[in-house]
Order: sequence, then C-alpha cells, then structure tokens
Amino acid sequence: MPNLVEENLYLGDLNDAMGLKSSNEANIKFVFSIGIFPTLGKISSLTYRHIEVADLPSEDLLSHFDSAYEFIRESQSEGAILVHCYHGVSRSATIVIAYLMKRDDLGVQTAFDRVKSARDVISPNEGFMHQLALYQRMRMTLDLNFTPYKLYKLKRLSQIVKDVRLVPSSYGELIKADPGLTSNRPNPNVYKCKKCRRVLFTLNNIFAHNRGVKFTWKCQEDGVPPSDSELCKEKIFIEPLVWMKDVKTCPSGKLTCPRCNFKLGSYSWIDYCICNCRTKIFPFFYITPSKIDFDIVVKNVQVTV
Repeated sequence: MPNLVEENLYLGDLNDAMGLKSSNEANIKFVFSIGIFPTLGKISSLTYRHIEVADLPSEDLLSHFDSAYEFIRESQSEGAILVHCYHGVSRSATIVIAYLMKRDDLGVQTAFDRVKSARDVISPNEGFMHQLALYQRMRMTLDLNFTPYKLYKLKRLSQIVKDVRLVPSSYGELIKADPGLTSNRPNPNVYKCKKCRRVLFTLNNIFAHNRGVKFTWKCQEDGVPPSDSELCKEKIFIEPLVWMKDVKTCPSGKLTCPRCNFKLGSYSWIDYCICNCRTKIFPFFYITPSKIDFDIVVKNVQVTV
C-alpha cells in the first residue's frame, strides 16, 4: 500500500503501481511514474503520465518540476494520484517535494520534512537535492534568464553533446538570439568586433566570474555580479549565440566574427577552460578582451551580414 502524503496524494514504489492492476483500495485514478521504462500498460481506469529519468545525481529531474506540478495539481483536484518510481525513495520523493514547494511556497527542508513524515524511507540523491535547492532559488518557477539555471542547462547539454556530437534541436532555446540583428534590440551595453564594429554580444550574455573562485550553477550567486575589484577581466565568458559558426554541429572550435571572420576566441562543449585567474569553466565560450570594444548604443540600427 502506498503512503498517503495528504488527501488524494500518494507516494509509493513500483510494487504499489503494479498492484493497481489487481487491487485499488485507495481508489487511485491517476499515476505519475518516473523511471527508465513505463511501468504500466494501458489501464482504462487510470490516467497515466511517465517521464524517463534514472536515479543518478547527474540526471535532470529539475526540468520536469513545472510540468509534473501541473499534472499532479490537476489530478489531485479530480481524485487520488500515485507518484512513484522504482523504490519510492529518490525520484518520486523529489517530485512530490518540488510539488509541495511550489504549491505551498515552502523551502526545501520544510517540504522534505513533510514528505518524510508520510514516508520515512525517502532519500533523494545528492544531485536531486541540489536541483531542489536551485528550484527554490528560482522561486519555484523555471527561468532561463536566471544565471545559475542557464549554467545548469548548459552543463546538461554538454553531457548530451559528448555523446551525440551535436546540439539536439530540442535544446535550441539555449543558443541565444543574435544581438547584432536589428530585430533583436539588444541591451544598450554592447560589445563589438574591434575590426569591423559588428555587435557581437551584450552585457546580459556575459557570465562574469570572480578571480580564482569556483564557477558552477551550484555556487553561482543569485544574479549578483562580482564586485569590480573581484571581477576577472582576463577572458570574457558568454553564453552560446546564434552567430557562432558550427556551435550546434561541432563539439569545439574557434569563435570568429560573423562579418569579417576576425578571430575572437574559442568554445568547447566537451572540455573545460582554465582562465588565467585559475577559474575552471565548463562548457565554455570565451572571447579575448583585446579583440572587442565596449560601446553603449541607444538604438540598434546595425544591419548584419
């Protein structure tokens, strides 16, 4: 029998889900499953949702939090729902914790304690706990403009590129629009190619880092840029942009100006870069400061070729 977290919300394991084929004492009408393979065949009395996520710290469960929330919330309002994974310990517990965090505006620990009081065996793996913490920092809404989440998504994408050697189309949102195009109306703080003056990126595209300080999504401060005295200016690391040649099809390469082909820097999805200040960044897209100029424009009137 699965554990009742609250009215109409159950948390359990694979056996609890399989048992619904022969007995359904809790009158469960909805099932949300997390695992490598779907666990239930078609059962007319159940509405079933499955997501494919392994119980590994490196797996991305965070990207499913918002959609899982919507499914559980709608299901719970209509009847009982079972959220389960193989053991009912890590993946499914993480989903229920995230659900309570978003619905009731709770911190990670408070939501964790509430779920654990209903099912004592829960123990989300370390990676999922970090993802819950990041979700809390985003105020329980996935936000691709939030720097730590950008870094998180780029790290996940780099793991995929290592395997398939290209950027899948489903991750296209991480390759940002070209601020050199008139239609994109960039932030007025822009950086231009020193040779031809083409706009390359804006202040919003930069991942600023402190000298010699670890730079990952787990420790990146919430949108707080480094102070000018701490800011490293040896290399400028930016997010991937549409104008970067071959960035979607080659795991690593050189960055050149899309207009005049002036050499600007390098990138790699599969390796890390150690800045001169000893900060390690992975994946990386860096521009050499001597190859660009900073400018402030009131209106972007540039035409790009």
